Amino acid sequence: MTSFWQKIKRHGTSIAFVLGFIWDNIMLTRVDHLFANVMLGSYLGLSAISIVAMNIPTGTGWHMRIIEKTARWLPFILQFCFGSLFSAYLVLYTRSASLATNWPFLFLLVVLTVSNELFRKKYASITLPLSVFFIVLFSYITFSLPTFLGSMGSEIFIVSGFVSLFVMIIFSRLISLVSKEKFKASRLSLAVSIVLIYILFNVAYFTNIIPPIPLALKEIGVYHSVTRFQNGVYALRFEPGWWYPFTSATADVFNRKNNEPVYVWSAIFAPTKLTVPVFHRWQYYEESRHEWITTDLIQFPIVGGRDGGYRGYSMKAGVFPARWRVDVETIQKKLIGRVEFIIKNISITQPNLVIETR
Repeated sequence: MTSFWQKIKRHGTSIAFVLGFIWDNIMLTRVDHLFANVMLGSYLGLSAISIVAMNIPTGTGWHMRIIEKTARWLPFILQFCFGSLFSAYLVLYTRSASLATNWPFLFLLVVLTVSNELFRKKYASITLPLSVFFIVLFSYITFSLPTFLGSMGSEIFIVSGFVSLFVMIIFSRLISLVSKEKFKASRLSLAVSIVLIYILFNVAYFTNIIPPIPLALKEIGVYHSVTRFQNGVYALRFEPGWWYPFTSATADVFNRKNNEPVYVWSAIFAPTKLTVPVFHRWQYYEESRHEWITTDLIQFPIVGGRDGGYRGYSMKAGVFPARWRVDVETIQKKLIGRVEFIIKNISITQPNLVIETR
């Protein structure tokens, strides 16, 4: 029995991380839900309290005895909060990410999530827990502020960075009051770490490495016809992909007859208050130049709030046999999603087409 509890204690943070990851996947469905923000805010608040309590010097009195008794659990609580936050961000950012451009940021989240177990002994310092706290704080404000303001863009991201720095300065000041000598010894390394994290976040954002959260692509495909009825329902006519009817994915090859137009239909989730323009960028691959050539950039607004995403489409008539792709992107050219397909002209009867409504 004793050996069993020793194993539990040894792997307690790993168990906590797994439980936190499962919980976040079940409960974290939308970034604008009150419960999601309360949950993430609670993790942030509890991690801040844990960091403060871990740095309170020993002393006398009943309150100090309580802190000393709970001190051994504080690293466990801190790791649980950080692990839950990283796993939650992995869930949220993955929904908004395109692997073509955002894989470095997602890879970093995976590394931070997995290596959280290795931080246990380092959490006794000041620099590491405060640096990790700044990462989770900045990540949270990056998507919560656009959700709250109902707007997104470079200006909002810059404001998010300033808000994160301001909160971090106040929090660091609190730590310095609680543990003056310990903070003084770590002040330089902490300042360097915070500045580097701030710079890396800005570089990642302005090079389109950070996904365009809170926007998330729910569905995209290439269609032979798109019809919108007065009740808002869309009728989509398409060639089914390999896994139909298990998924409604469209085929990778578009068999075009009699110069018919090509439609790309997409559904993009946005929080309730958020109304922003998005673009469909039509491109074909020029084999001789080995590059993608843009032919059209079609804009339409999206209005947030719908669970299935705001639906819209673009149509192109002047197409020709080639490799094509349509990027769904923001006004800052951040990639929300992409569909790639090959157009082939045919003179025979087209394959069986499926009609679905959305």
